[in-house]
Amino acid sequence: MSNDPYSWSLIGGRMSKVKQANRADEARIAPRMALAVTRGGGLALLAGVLLLGRIVGSYELTDVLAAGDILRADPLYPVVLVLVLLGAFTKSAQFLPPPRFAN
Repeated sequence: MSNDPYSWSLIGGRMSKVKQANRADEARIAPRMALAVTRGGGLALLAGVLLLGRIVGSYELTDVLAAGDILRADPLYPVVLVLVLLGAFTKSAQFLPPPRFAN
């Protein structure tokens, strides 16, 4: 094995290209993850709102706000709560980078 600087620069150059390729792959993961989380949260929010309207019997905001006791008495209330909160959390976190990609 040769110890000349040229051979080490070739190895270093190859390793640099590998590191750049890994960074490019990681850079593609973050937007896909954000899209999946946002879309999944949107579907959860939609399902929660649809269940909320089904329980209350109306999709009007004034009717839903006035039917708080009816909603809390329904057995699907925990499901609706989790779906709506999940949707809200994923929508509010859509602009936060994943921790491993943050600078």
